[in-house]
Amino acid sequence: MSGWVLLALGEAQRDGISVDSGVVQRASGYVFGWVNRTVDIAHPADVNQKAFLLEALAAAGGRGPVATPARALFEQYRTQLGNAGKAYLLLALTDTGATKDDQQVRTLFDDLAAATIPSANGNHWEDAAPNGWRSSFWTSTTTTALVSLALARVQPEHALIAQTVRWLVVARGAQGWATSTDRAMAILALTSYAVQTGELAGDFSYRVQLDQADVLSGLVKPNVAPTTAEKKVPLAIVKPGTTSLVSFTRDFNKPGRLYYTLDLRYVTPAKEVEALNRGFAVSHSYTSLDDPKTPISQAGLSQTVRVTVTVMVSSAHPYVVVEDLLPAGLEPVDARLKNVDPALKARLESDRLAAAKQQANGGYYAPWYYWYYSPWQQVDTRSDRVVLQASSLGKGIYEYVYYARATTPGSFFVVPAHAEETYFPEVFGRSDSGRFTVTP
Repeated sequence: MSGWVLLALGEAQRDGISVDSGVVQRASGYVFGWVNRTVDIAHPADVNQKAFLLEALAAAGGRGPVATPARALFEQYRTQLGNAGKAYLLLALTDTGATKDDQQVRTLFDDLAAATIPSANGNHWEDAAPNGWRSSFWTSTTTTALVSLALARVQPEHALIAQTVRWLVVARGAQGWATSTDRAMAILALTSYAVQTGELAGDFSYRVQLDQADVLSGLVKPNVAPTTAEKKVPLAIVKPGTTSLVSFTRDFNKPGRLYYTLDLRYVTPAKEVEALNRGFAVSHSYTSLDDPKTPISQAGLSQTVRVTVTVMVSSAHPYVVVEDLLPAGLEPVDARLKNVDPALKARLESDRLAAAKQQANGGYYAPWYYWYYSPWQQVDTRSDRVVLQASSLGKGIYEYVYYARATTPGSFFVVPAHAEETYFPEVFGRSDSGRFTVTP
């Protein structure tokens, strides 16, 4: 806590606010004492926390005393630092006077660039919560904000920054940033970036054209509120089989920045569609109740089929929706209805319990709390599909099992299962298509 307060006082001083020097001096002495305390093998120091405390000291004015331990931390523990620790150490070195050409600064910069997790909604970084810190307050938003703050202060024109800022804004979502630490660090990072770029002083004209036809135009004037505009264009105006050019132009002789997003919405035919991973790897499989390991492509009329939807993600995603449409000859079994056979309900619960155990990933698992391990906060069972919704989907593999009953004979298309971020559908994934037959 003393480190956080010292960091806040340092930021206040950076912005020209007068701070009692005695308070800063006594707080710095306390934090220095903690950093330099005696440790042993049984109680080792947390190197990420040490990087954080060194940055707090450097930000508050301790340039001379911090420089040596900061460089020693780099030499001895660089490989053990997480992304947040490297960002703090990068800030500490910068606050002690190191330039962007300094060898240690460049190395930390390269380490963070190599750890970037890119996606359609921008760049972000992830970390496990530092030892001894409340994990519920340490999220990928905090880590990303720290890295973007370091990038903005060390090399404000770096190519990664714009897409990182984009990710931070998108991560705010419908309910804001998740924790107080997220909010504080994200606001600090975004405001620092805005000061560097001079965005609020934007004063320029812009124009958007599609094949030389005007689509959108306007003026941006200096204002604390952003100037926004949008336009929807029907896909029918684009001629199939030809190349269409969308151009964005602005007056570069005047200050400010222009941000834009271009979305293309289309419907993919179910026939011969291949799987696609743009942030989500999605698959679904059909098996018989008696043989859960052997996929099937046909079932007899009135037979019950087990459907397993699998979603794999390599990084965390907020507000996720997964939609699994059934072939027309199948209808999902809604286990909440009273007309469903109790034995079938029990079997379904057993299958879901087995899936939950796999998702526990070797950690603590209590059978009576199997629902706790499911990220799906809402499941909608409709006449032709099952829709899964999660406010957050962390890195890992997730399975959802439901039953469907063959109700109509025939040969039917299997539409791909589809997953996407609710507020950023460019981050999506789908399974491949196929056919399923219901025999009389």
